[in-house]
Amino acid sequence: MTESSMDLDLLRELKCKNGNGIMKLAKEKPDLFRGRSPQGNTTLHIASRTGNMSVVQEIIKIQPCLVYERNQRGETPLHIAAAAGDVNVVKLLYDKMETDNEIGQENILRMKDSEDNTPLHMAVRNCHLKVVQELIKVDSEPGFPVNKAGQSPLSIAIDASSTNIARWIISNKPDSLNYEGSNKMTLLHSAVIRRNYDVTMEILNARKDLVTKEDVKQRNALHYAAALFSAYEVEKIVALLSKDDVLLAYKRDCNGQTPIHLATINGRFGVVKMLVNDYPDVIEVLDNNQHNILHLAAQHGHGDIVSFILKLPEKDDLLNTLDEDGNTPLHLATMNFRDNVVDTLCRETKLNIMATNHKHQTAIEIAQTSEVEATENKKEATENKKYLTLKALKETYKYRTLDPDDIIANGCLSGSGTSTTDDQGKLDRARKLAEVILTLNSIVAAFTFTAALTIPEKFNYSRDSEQNGKWDKTDGFFYFICFSAVSSASCLSAAIIICWTYIDGNGICVWIVRSFDQQ
Repeated sequence: MTESSMDLDLLRELKCKNGNGIMKLAKEKPDLFRGRSPQGNTTLHIASRTGNMSVVQEIIKIQPCLVYERNQRGETPLHIAAAAGDVNVVKLLYDKMETDNEIGQENILRMKDSEDNTPLHMAVRNCHLKVVQELIKVDSEPGFPVNKAGQSPLSIAIDASSTNIARWIISNKPDSLNYEGSNKMTLLHSAVIRRNYDVTMEILNARKDLVTKEDVKQRNALHYAAALFSAYEVEKIVALLSKDDVLLAYKRDCNGQTPIHLATINGRFGVVKMLVNDYPDVIEVLDNNQHNILHLAAQHGHGDIVSFILKLPEKDDLLNTLDEDGNTPLHLATMNFRDNVVDTLCRETKLNIMATNHKHQTAIEIAQTSEVEATENKKEATENKKYLTLKALKETYKYRTLDPDDIIANGCLSGSGTSTTDDQGKLDRARKLAEVILTLNSIVAAFTFTAALTIPEKFNYSRDSEQNGKWDKTDGFFYFICFSAVSSASCLSAAIIICWTYIDGNGICVWIVRSFDQQ
């Protein structure tokens, strides 16, 4: 067949879907159907796209060999009809092959375009369920071919989230699950990564053995499910596992991380809680960086997971654990300015606030020296997080390191070498408070002393001859004398204590500061 440009009259008739007009032109011009469009499409390609049954029938009747012709992309009319989604045209093109001895009907279903796509690939990619069902019913060959991109029709359906098509293929063509894509990923991996729970369960019900298959990162489907699915969905998946598959919860990937590590990194609180309840000792597993789940939760700022872990009996084993760089969970939270996590960790009494990593840095030193790295629109928010992180650490350092016995003359904490400027300010304020109290104490003492000497006339006592010169105990003056004595003694004691404070130095002031802070 020599290629030439397509007749313009024929193009107009095809556009109008005029079968009678096409027949009339065919009688007038016997070589009418030898022409092609600029993309190499024949009249049957164009008619298959428009979906007019009568036109397709007339063209096949006149030129049946056009069914096998390809355009410049290597597509047959069946490729075009499958992509267009007209199941009647697809049936017509396929049924014509039943009496054709030149090429069998199975072959046309498996014919590939320049990208190795079959008509079924085209139907799936364009989400035409009825066409997919028709093509699979008439194709008796096992499995499906893959295109140059390594995609099977089922993998395309899963990637495109065409749930109905994927489930129908799985239930009617279970051998399609033998597919393995790039990076050794099975279709179960793909379904989980696409967060398609329905397809995931359909695959597991058909092939439970796929849950143990690992990709190039040594991850099974449970790794990805823990990172991406809800606790309810993961629980349903775990319920399908056999007793031999229990160890999947402890399976490490190439980074040494188990499903609970990935759930923690991605903030799946419900999944973490469920895995801890079902596999209590899984929290002890460390990854290749010697991170436990508290390290990862702190590093990524998942406060709810941190709070949950700190309520577990095993928290003491996780709280101060060092990773391969010597960092505790507090170090990692501080490095990333996770202020909410830092605040939560600092409330733990067993936290080692003075722990240093392999660079000899404490958490507060990291917070003080770390620079904020963020885009312009996030810089202010990150600066605020750094401020709150540093504030929480300083408050904890104040309570954990400020002890009267540790204070030395140069204003530094013994053993820590850190400045106590903030604490010195507290001491100065305590001294000023003491001065105010001393002033008030002097006023009260002066008033009491003056009152004792200047007795009002109405409090003049009298002697009763019958009482033999004793004071009248019913007189209010007796009580006045008692209260004056107590007041004088209190003022004298307070004055002695305050004077002792100035002589002793910082000790009493520190006690005063702590007393007020605890209130």
